[in-house]
Amino acid sequence: MTTTNTGWTSDSILETLTNTAAADDVERSTWAPVDMATALTLEPVEPKYLRYRQNLSVFYPGKTHTLYAASESGKSWVALYAAAQILLGPDDGTERVLYIDHEDDARSIAERLAALDVPAETITNEDRFRYLNPAEPLTNQHNELYGPAGDDLHLALEWAPTFVVIDGVSEAMTEEGLDPISNSHVAEWFRIVARPFEKIGATVVMIDHTAKSHGDGPPTEIGAQHKRAGISGASFLVDAIKRPGRAVLDAPVEGLLRLRLAKDRGGYHRGRYRGEYPVVVELTITSYPDGGVTVHADELNETEGTSPLAIDIAVYLSVMGQSSKTGISEGIGRSRSDKTAPQELTDMVKRKEIAWDPGPNNSKQHYLTDHGRDVYSAHLEPVSTTNKNTPVS
Repeated sequence: MTTTNTGWTSDSILETLTNTAAADDVERSTWAPVDMATALTLEPVEPKYLRYRQNLSVFYPGKTHTLYAASESGKSWVALYAAAQILLGPDDGTERVLYIDHEDDARSIAERLAALDVPAETITNEDRFRYLNPAEPLTNQHNELYGPAGDDLHLALEWAPTFVVIDGVSEAMTEEGLDPISNSHVAEWFRIVARPFEKIGATVVMIDHTAKSHGDGPPTEIGAQHKRAGISGASFLVDAIKRPGRAVLDAPVEGLLRLRLAKDRGGYHRGRYRGEYPVVVELTITSYPDGGVTVHADELNETEGTSPLAIDIAVYLSVMGQSSKTGISEGIGRSRSDKTAPQELTDMVKRKEIAWDPGPNNSKQHYLTDHGRDVYSAHLEPVSTTNKNTPVS
Protein backbone atom coordinates (compact mmCIF):
# COMPACT_ATOMS: atom_id res chain seq x y z
CA MET A 1 0.00 0.00 0.00
CA THR A 2 1.38 3.38 -1.00
CA THR A 3 1.73 5.95 1.76
CA THR A 4 2.26 9.68 1.16
CA ASN A 5 4.73 11.74 3.17
CA THR A 6 1.84 13.09 5.24
CA GLY A 7 0.97 9.67 6.59
CA TRP A 8 -2.29 9.31 4.65
CA THR A 9 -3.19 6.04 2.91
CA SER A 10 -6.10 5.23 0.64
CA ASP A 11 -7.71 3.26 3.49
CA SER A 12 -7.16 5.96 6.10
CA ILE A 13 -8.58 8.65 3.78
CA LEU A 14 -11.75 6.59 3.23
CA GLU A 15 -12.04 5.85 6.95
CA THR A 16 -11.59 9.51 7.86
CA LEU A 17 -14.20 10.70 5.38
CA THR A 18 -16.65 8.06 6.62
CA ASN A 19 -16.08 8.76 10.31
CA THR A 20 -16.13 12.55 10.03
CA ALA A 21 -19.15 12.89 7.77
CA ALA A 22 -21.23 13.90 10.79
CA ALA A 23 -18.45 15.51 12.81
CA ASP A 24 -18.83 19.25 13.23
CA ASP A 25 -15.41 19.93 14.75
CA VAL A 26 -13.27 18.58 11.89
CA GLU A 27 -11.60 21.23 9.76
CA ARG A 28 -12.30 20.65 6.06
CA SER A 29 -10.27 21.86 3.08
CA THR A 30 -11.44 23.60 -0.07
CA TRP A 31 -11.53 20.10 -1.59
CA ALA A 32 -14.52 19.16 0.58
CA PRO A 33 -17.91 18.83 -1.20
CA VAL A 34 -19.90 22.03 -1.61
CA ASP A 35 -23.51 22.19 -0.43
CA MET A 36 -25.30 22.25 -3.78
CA ALA A 37 -28.75 22.43 -2.15
CA THR A 38 -27.80 25.86 -0.81
CA ALA A 39 -26.27 26.81 -4.16
CA LEU A 40 -29.60 26.18 -5.87
CA THR A 41 -31.32 28.70 -3.59
CA LEU A 42 -28.94 31.57 -4.49
CA GLU A 43 -30.09 34.22 -6.94
CA PRO A 44 -27.85 35.17 -9.92
CA VAL A 45 -25.58 38.10 -9.13
CA GLU A 46 -26.48 41.23 -11.10
CA PRO A 47 -24.23 44.32 -11.43
CA LYS A 48 -24.71 46.77 -8.56
CA TYR A 49 -21.97 49.43 -8.47
CA LEU A 50 -21.19 52.37 -10.78
CA ARG A 51 -24.75 53.13 -11.74
CA TYR A 52 -25.82 54.53 -15.09
CA ARG A 53 -29.31 55.11 -16.42
CA GLN A 54 -32.03 54.25 -13.89
CA ASN A 55 -31.41 50.60 -13.12
CA LEU A 56 -28.13 49.62 -14.83
CA SER A 57 -24.71 49.21 -13.17
CA VAL A 58 -21.19 48.11 -14.13
CA PHE A 59 -19.60 46.10 -11.27
CA TYR A 60 -20.92 42.85 -9.78
CA PRO A 61 -21.21 42.70 -5.95
CA GLY A 62 -18.77 40.31 -4.30
CA LYS A 63 -16.75 39.79 -7.49
CA THR A 64 -13.32 40.84 -8.78
CA HIS A 65 -12.98 43.21 -11.76
CA THR A 66 -10.27 44.94 -13.77
CA LEU A 67 -10.07 48.39 -15.33
CA TYR A 68 -7.07 48.60 -17.64
CA ALA A 69 -5.72 51.23 -20.03
CA ALA A 70 -2.62 53.20 -20.92
CA SER A 71 -1.18 55.61 -18.37
CA GLU A 72 -3.25 58.76 -17.68
CA SER A 73 -6.33 57.41 -19.44
CA GLY A 74 -8.72 58.13 -16.56
CA LYS A 75 -8.88 54.66 -14.96
CA SER A 76 -8.75 56.03 -11.43
CA TRP A 77 -11.54 58.52 -12.20
CA VAL A 78 -13.80 55.62 -13.14
CA ALA A 79 -13.12 53.82 -9.85
CA LEU A 80 -13.43 57.04 -7.82
CA TYR A 81 -16.75 57.88 -9.46
CA ALA A 82 -18.11 54.48 -8.42
CA ALA A 83 -16.74 55.05 -4.91
CA ALA A 84 -18.29 58.53 -4.76
CA GLN A 85 -21.71 57.14 -5.65
CA ILE A 86 -21.42 54.79 -2.66
CA LEU A 87 -20.13 57.46 -0.28
CA LEU A 88 -22.87 59.88 -1.31
CA GLY A 89 -25.49 57.23 -0.57
CA PRO A 90 -27.20 56.63 2.78
CA ASP A 91 -24.93 56.34 5.83
CA ASP A 92 -26.63 53.22 7.18
CA GLY A 93 -23.46 51.29 7.96
CA THR A 94 -23.88 48.82 5.10
CA GLU A 95 -21.49 50.35 2.53
CA ARG A 96 -17.78 50.98 3.15
CA VAL A 97 -15.10 51.91 0.61
CA LEU A 98 -11.44 50.85 0.88
CA TYR A 99 -8.91 52.39 -1.55
CA ILE A 100 -5.53 50.60 -1.75
CA ASP A 101 -3.24 52.87 -3.75
CA HIS A 102 0.15 51.79 -5.12
CA GLU A 103 0.52 54.70 -7.56
CA ASP A 104 -0.79 58.00 -6.14
CA ASP A 105 -1.08 59.67 -2.73
CA ALA A 106 -3.71 60.60 -0.17
CA ARG A 107 -3.83 64.29 -1.15
CA SER A 108 -4.71 63.49 -4.76
CA ILE A 109 -7.42 60.97 -3.86
CA ALA A 110 -8.95 63.28 -1.23
CA GLU A 111 -8.96 66.17 -3.71
CA ARG A 112 -10.68 64.12 -6.39
CA LEU A 113 -13.33 62.75 -4.03
CA ALA A 114 -14.00 66.29 -2.82
CA ALA A 115 -14.26 67.45 -6.45
CA LEU A 116 -16.95 64.77 -6.91
CA ASP A 117 -18.92 66.43 -4.05
CA VAL A 118 -18.11 63.84 -1.38
CA PRO A 119 -18.24 65.84 1.90
CA ALA A 120 -15.05 66.23 3.94
CA GLU A 121 -16.73 64.61 6.95
CA THR A 122 -17.36 61.50 4.84
CA ILE A 123 -13.83 61.37 3.37
CA THR A 124 -12.36 61.56 6.89
CA ASN A 125 -14.90 59.17 8.45
CA GLU A 126 -13.10 55.83 8.91
CA ASP A 127 -16.44 54.08 9.29
CA ARG A 128 -17.18 54.94 5.63
CA PHE A 129 -13.85 55.38 3.83
CA ARG A 130 -10.29 54.21 4.40
CA TYR A 131 -7.23 54.88 2.28
CA LEU A 132 -4.10 52.69 2.23
CA ASN A 133 -0.85 53.71 0.54
CA PRO A 134 1.40 50.63 0.96
CA ALA A 135 5.07 50.62 -0.04
CA GLU A 136 6.28 47.32 1.45
CA PRO A 137 5.56 43.61 0.93
CA LEU A 138 2.84 41.75 2.79
CA THR A 139 4.59 38.39 2.75
CA ASN A 140 7.92 36.80 3.65
CA GLN A 141 10.04 34.51 1.47
CA HIS A 142 7.56 31.69 2.10
CA ASN A 143 4.62 33.75 0.75
CA GLU A 144 3.17 33.98 4.26
CA LEU A 145 1.69 37.15 5.73
CA TYR A 146 4.00 38.57 8.34
CA GLY A 147 4.81 41.64 10.41
CA PRO A 148 2.89 44.93 10.68
CA ALA A 149 1.89 44.84 6.99
CA GLY A 150 0.20 41.46 7.39
CA ASP A 151 -1.51 42.68 10.58
CA ASP A 152 -2.82 45.77 8.80
CA LEU A 153 -4.22 43.66 5.97
CA HIS A 154 -6.06 41.54 8.57
CA LEU A 155 -7.45 44.75 10.11
CA ALA A 156 -8.64 45.91 6.67
CA LEU A 157 -10.42 42.57 6.18
CA GLU A 158 -11.98 42.72 9.65
CA TRP A 159 -13.31 46.19 8.82
CA ALA A 160 -15.35 44.39 6.11
CA PRO A 161 -15.40 46.90 3.23
CA THR A 162 -18.07 46.38 0.59
CA PHE A 163 -16.16 48.10 -2.26
CA VAL A 164 -12.38 47.78 -2.65
CA VAL A 165 -10.20 49.56 -5.22
CA ILE A 166 -6.66 48.26 -5.79
CA ASP A 167 -4.91 50.93 -7.85
CA GLY A 168 -1.73 49.70 -9.54
CA VAL A 169 -1.79 45.89 -9.73
CA SER A 170 1.55 45.49 -11.50
CA GLU A 171 3.22 47.83 -8.99
CA ALA A 172 1.64 45.89 -6.11
CA MET A 173 2.99 42.61 -7.47
CA THR A 174 6.46 44.09 -7.86
CA GLU A 175 6.41 45.15 -4.20
CA GLU A 176 5.76 41.50 -3.31
CA GLY A 177 8.66 40.33 -5.47
CA LEU A 178 6.20 38.76 -7.92
CA ASP A 179 6.46 38.90 -11.71
CA PRO A 180 3.34 40.22 -13.52
CA ILE A 181 4.33 38.15 -16.56
CA SER A 182 4.18 34.86 -14.63
CA ASN A 183 0.78 33.13 -14.44
CA SER A 184 1.74 31.39 -11.20
CA HIS A 185 2.85 34.69 -9.64
CA VAL A 186 -0.38 36.39 -10.72
CA ALA A 187 -2.37 33.54 -9.15
CA GLU A 188 -0.33 33.91 -5.96
CA TRP A 189 -1.02 37.64 -5.79
CA PHE A 190 -4.75 37.00 -6.28
CA ARG A 191 -4.59 34.51 -3.39
CA ILE A 192 -2.80 36.96 -1.08
CA VAL A 193 -4.73 40.17 -1.78
CA ALA A 194 -7.77 40.03 -4.09
CA ARG A 195 -9.37 36.72 -3.05
CA PRO A 196 -9.54 37.46 0.71
CA PHE A 197 -11.61 40.59 0.05
CA GLU A 198 -13.82 38.72 -2.40
CA LYS A 199 -14.38 35.97 0.18
CA ILE A 200 -15.79 38.46 2.69
CA GLY A 201 -18.27 39.65 0.04
CA ALA A 202 -16.47 42.79 -1.16
CA THR A 203 -16.62 44.04 -4.73
CA VAL A 204 -12.99 44.36 -5.88
CA VAL A 205 -11.93 46.70 -8.71
CA MET A 206 -8.30 46.36 -9.77
CA ILE A 207 -6.63 49.05 -11.89
CA ASP A 208 -3.92 47.96 -14.30
CA HIS A 209 -1.93 49.09 -17.34
CA THR A 210 -2.11 47.80 -20.90
CA ALA A 211 0.56 45.66 -22.51
CA LYS A 212 2.44 46.74 -25.62
CA SER A 213 0.25 46.26 -28.65
CA HIS A 214 0.70 43.29 -30.96
CA GLY A 215 -1.64 43.06 -33.94
CA ASP A 216 -4.83 44.93 -34.76
CA GLY A 217 -6.99 44.04 -31.75
CA PRO A 218 -7.58 46.22 -28.70
CA PRO A 219 -4.80 46.16 -26.08
CA THR A 220 -4.81 43.69 -23.19
CA GLU A 221 -3.74 43.90 -19.56
CA ILE A 222 0.02 44.02 -19.03
CA GLY A 223 1.55 40.71 -18.02
CA ALA A 224 0.23 37.18 -17.71
CA GLN A 225 -2.98 35.81 -19.20
CA HIS A 226 -4.15 34.81 -15.71
CA LYS A 227 -4.82 38.48 -14.91
CA ARG A 228 -7.95 38.12 -17.02
CA ALA A 229 -8.58 34.41 -16.40
CA GLY A 230 -8.71 35.02 -12.64
CA ILE A 231 -11.45 37.66 -12.89
CA SER A 232 -14.74 36.50 -11.33
CA GLY A 233 -16.74 39.59 -12.35
CA ALA A 234 -15.88 41.58 -15.49
CA SER A 235 -12.88 43.20 -17.16
CA PHE A 236 -13.03 46.55 -18.98
CA LEU A 237 -10.71 48.38 -21.33
CA VAL A 238 -10.91 52.10 -20.54
CA ASP A 239 -10.94 53.70 -23.98
CA ALA A 240 -9.93 57.35 -23.58
CA ILE A 241 -11.56 59.19 -26.47
CA LYS A 242 -10.62 62.48 -24.75
CA ARG A 243 -8.41 62.24 -21.69
CA PRO A 244 -9.64 64.09 -18.59
CA GLY A 245 -7.57 67.05 -17.42
CA ARG A 246 -7.48 69.84 -14.85
CA ALA A 247 -9.19 73.12 -15.80
CA VAL A 248 -6.23 75.47 -15.22
CA LEU A 249 -7.54 78.24 -17.49
CA ASP A 250 -10.95 79.93 -17.56
CA ALA A 251 -12.84 77.24 -19.46
CA PRO A 252 -14.02 73.76 -18.41
CA VAL A 253 -12.07 70.73 -19.65
CA GLU A 254 -14.10 67.77 -20.86
CA GLY A 255 -12.89 64.18 -20.99
CA LEU A 256 -14.67 61.27 -22.63
CA LEU A 257 -14.10 57.65 -21.54
CA ARG A 258 -15.70 54.46 -22.80
CA LEU A 259 -15.68 51.21 -20.87
CA ARG A 260 -15.25 48.41 -23.41
CA LEU A 261 -16.14 44.93 -22.21
CA ALA A 262 -13.23 42.46 -22.38
CA LYS A 263 -14.61 39.72 -20.12
CA ASP A 264 -17.97 39.16 -18.43
CA ARG A 265 -18.19 36.15 -16.13
CA GLY A 266 -21.73 37.04 -15.00
CA GLY A 267 -23.06 37.43 -18.55
CA TYR A 268 -25.39 40.38 -17.89
CA HIS A 269 -23.31 42.80 -19.98
CA ARG A 270 -22.89 40.28 -22.81
CA GLY A 271 -26.63 39.85 -22.88
CA ARG A 272 -27.12 43.58 -23.43
CA TYR A 273 -24.07 44.64 -25.47
CA ARG A 274 -23.04 42.47 -28.41
CA GLY A 275 -19.87 42.22 -30.49
CA GLU A 276 -16.18 42.30 -29.66
CA TYR A 277 -15.19 44.82 -26.98
CA PRO A 278 -18.61 46.54 -26.96
CA VAL A 279 -19.03 49.85 -25.14
CA VAL A 280 -20.95 49.21 -21.91
CA VAL A 281 -20.98 52.76 -20.61
CA GLU A 282 -19.65 56.14 -21.68
CA LEU A 283 -18.46 58.64 -19.05
CA THR A 284 -18.18 62.35 -19.74
CA ILE A 285 -15.91 63.89 -17.09
CA THR A 286 -15.95 67.70 -16.95
CA SER A 287 -13.48 69.64 -14.80
CA TYR A 288 -14.30 73.24 -13.87
CA PRO A 289 -11.99 76.15 -12.97
CA ASP A 290 -13.38 76.22 -9.41
CA GLY A 291 -12.07 72.67 -8.83
CA GLY A 292 -15.39 70.88 -9.20
CA VAL A 293 -15.89 67.82 -11.40
CA THR A 294 -19.09 66.41 -12.86
CA VAL A 295 -19.47 62.95 -14.35
CA HIS A 296 -22.26 61.90 -16.67
CA ALA A 297 -22.50 58.14 -17.24
CA ASP A 298 -24.77 56.64 -19.88
CA GLU A 299 -24.92 54.13 -22.68
CA LEU A 300 -23.08 55.06 -25.87
CA ASN A 301 -24.91 57.54 -28.07
CA GLU A 302 -23.62 56.76 -31.55
CA THR A 303 -24.57 60.18 -32.87
CA GLU A 304 -23.26 62.34 -30.03
CA GLY A 305 -20.49 60.11 -28.70
CA THR A 306 -18.56 59.55 -31.94
CA SER A 307 -16.60 62.22 -33.74
CA PRO A 308 -18.21 63.05 -37.12
CA LEU A 309 -14.69 63.33 -38.57
CA ALA A 310 -13.82 59.83 -37.33
CA ILE A 311 -17.04 58.51 -38.87
CA ASP A 312 -16.10 60.12 -42.22
CA ILE A 313 -12.66 58.49 -42.11
CA ALA A 314 -14.10 55.10 -41.18
CA VAL A 315 -16.72 55.24 -43.92
CA TYR A 316 -14.11 56.27 -46.50
CA LEU A 317 -11.78 53.40 -45.59
CA SER A 318 -14.62 50.90 -45.48
CA VAL A 319 -15.38 51.78 -49.11
CA MET A 320 -11.85 52.29 -50.46
CA GLY A 321 -10.11 49.48 -48.57
CA GLN A 322 -6.94 51.36 -47.66
CA SER A 323 -5.33 54.71 -48.35
CA SER A 324 -2.51 57.04 -47.37
CA LYS A 325 -2.95 59.91 -44.93
CA THR A 326 -3.07 62.41 -47.78
CA GLY A 327 -5.50 60.26 -49.76
CA ILE A 328 -7.84 60.05 -46.77
CA SER A 329 -7.80 63.82 -46.20
CA GLU A 330 -8.55 64.53 -49.83
CA GLY A 331 -11.08 61.70 -50.03
CA ILE A 332 -13.22 63.19 -47.23
CA GLY A 333 -12.95 66.70 -48.70
CA ARG A 334 -10.27 68.19 -46.44
CA SER A 335 -7.50 70.44 -47.74
CA ARG A 336 -3.81 69.64 -47.31
CA SER A 337 -3.47 72.51 -44.82
CA ASP A 338 -6.25 71.13 -42.58
CA LYS A 339 -4.49 69.31 -39.70
CA THR A 340 -7.65 68.00 -38.02
CA ALA A 341 -8.05 64.96 -40.27
CA PRO A 342 -4.44 63.71 -39.82
CA GLN A 343 -4.76 64.20 -36.05
CA GLU A 344 -8.05 62.28 -35.94
CA LEU A 345 -6.43 59.52 -38.02
CA THR A 346 -3.53 59.33 -35.55
CA ASP A 347 -5.99 59.09 -32.64
CA MET A 348 -7.90 56.30 -34.40
CA VAL A 349 -4.64 54.38 -34.84
CA LYS A 350 -3.91 54.79 -31.12
CA ARG A 351 -7.38 53.45 -30.32
CA LYS A 352 -6.69 50.41 -32.56
CA GLU A 353 -9.58 51.35 -34.83
CA ILE A 354 -7.19 51.77 -37.77
CA ALA A 355 -3.90 50.04 -38.59
CA TRP A 356 -1.47 50.51 -41.47
CA ASP A 357 0.87 48.56 -43.72
CA PRO A 358 4.00 49.92 -45.46
CA GLY A 359 3.19 51.26 -48.92
CA PRO A 360 5.09 52.62 -51.94
CA ASN A 361 7.44 55.57 -51.52
CA ASN A 362 7.57 55.12 -47.72
CA SER A 363 3.83 55.80 -47.42
CA LYS A 364 1.57 54.23 -44.81
CA GLN A 365 -1.50 52.50 -46.17
CA HIS A 366 -4.23 52.79 -43.52
CA TYR A 367 -7.17 50.41 -43.19
CA LEU A 368 -9.99 49.69 -40.73
CA THR A 369 -9.33 46.95 -38.19
CA ASP A 370 -12.02 44.51 -37.10
CA HIS A 371 -12.21 46.53 -33.88
CA GLY A 372 -12.74 49.70 -35.92
CA ARG A 373 -15.50 48.07 -37.94
CA ASP A 374 -17.20 47.12 -34.69
CA VAL A 375 -16.91 50.66 -33.29
CA TYR A 376 -18.34 52.31 -36.42
CA SER A 377 -20.63 49.44 -37.49
CA ALA A 378 -23.75 51.62 -37.32
CA HIS A 379 -22.31 53.85 -40.07
CA LEU A 380 -20.75 51.27 -42.41
CA GLU A 381 -22.02 49.15 -45.25
CA PRO A 382 -22.21 45.43 -44.31
CA VAL A 383 -19.55 44.48 -46.87
CA SER A 384 -16.62 46.56 -48.04
CA THR A 385 -16.45 47.07 -51.81
CA THR A 386 -12.66 46.88 -51.98
CA ASN A 387 -10.12 44.53 -50.41
CA LYS A 388 -7.92 46.33 -47.91
CA ASN A 389 -4.79 45.07 -49.62
CA THR A 390 -5.56 47.16 -52.74
CA PRO A 391 -3.75 50.52 -52.33
CA VAL A 392 -5.69 53.58 -53.38
CA SER A 393 -3.19 56.40 -53.14
